[in-house]
Amino acid sequence: MTLKERYLKAVAAQLSRDARDDIIAELDDAIMTRMEAREAELGRPLTEADEEAVLRETGHPLNVAAQYGSGPLHVVGPELYPWWLFGVKVGLLALIVINAVSALIQMLVGNVEIGQGIGQALGAIISGGLTIVGMATIAAFIIERQAVKPAFLREWRVKDLALFELANFDVTRLSRETRTAERTTWRMSPTAKALAGAAGWAVITLAWAGVIHVGIDIEALSRTAPEAGGVDYNGLLIQTWRLLYWPGVIYGVTRVLFEGSKAFQPVGVRAGALTEVAFAVARTVGYVWLWIASPLSPHIRPEGLDDFIARARSIPWETPDALADLMMVMVAAAVVISIWEGLGHLIRVFTGQSRKGC
Repeated sequence: MTLKERYLKAVAAQLSRDARDDIIAELDDAIMTRMEAREAELGRPLTEADEEAVLRETGHPLNVAAQYGSGPLHVVGPELYPWWLFGVKVGLLALIVINAVSALIQMLVGNVEIGQGIGQALGAIISGGLTIVGMATIAAFIIERQAVKPAFLREWRVKDLALFELANFDVTRLSRETRTAERTTWRMSPTAKALAGAAGWAVITLAWAGVIHVGIDIEALSRTAPEAGGVDYNGLLIQTWRLLYWPGVIYGVTRVLFEGSKAFQPVGVRAGALTEVAFAVARTVGYVWLWIASPLSPHIRPEGLDDFIARARSIPWETPDALADLMMVMVAAAVVISIWEGLGHLIRVFTGQSRKGC
């Protein structure tokens, strides 16, 4: 087998069967033309070293075969890269916040030293960060090979451009009045919000599902944390978390799909608002369940408004049950916020008007 035949065989192995014969025949002619030209230039028959030099100039078989491929020759192209980088940054920010909160919880109630808690958080951020980068790259790889590019690449808006200026924005060159004007006039576009929401919810869902380690061992808390007021709140929290595990996963995945779909193909104001109303209802139901039916319910549900006010005033750790009182206020605030947000989205369903700046 000659060097040229071996070279062509290596190229053919990388090609699809339907186009292989035509491509190899074309490449064979091109190589023969080069070799004949080199032979005429040297005025003698080519040696094996001369033939190998011509084949090396033609290119490595992997690179040559890739030139005949139908897909792009990159994982994340220049057009998609800013959005990929934005998604990674949002995901890493969410991961850092989650791990910071987890470390704080462990240091407060888990008998974990400050140095140990920080070390665990940093380790979780590094491992989780690699997962986020990998998943974002897989998503970009799939997007790059779609026949029809998503809407945020085909129908970009000038509002989106400010998003990418922030990374290199030098606020020291602006006066106070100019900086105030920038903060007032700049708002993230709906597409950027959708991508940020998808990235953030993806990290939260993966952390909730245990795919991304967040530096907190829920099972360990029940073994190491002291009881408060004679009640094993950590044990109750574990029971509650187990009951909420699959509803939480379903809610998170649904949010990721919804936010991602808005980035790929923007939805109408009313349709988006109606979906947000459904999410608000789901959150409210979950919070109400925590209040009236969860394992924590007997300890966080007040007997009435007066009892709620009295317990709320004791939150600065004045009583052994202050932890239950704190959770009571947090759940109550979550219910109010969720209902308020749901009403805001419901108004948009009827008016058809988007939020200011969208």
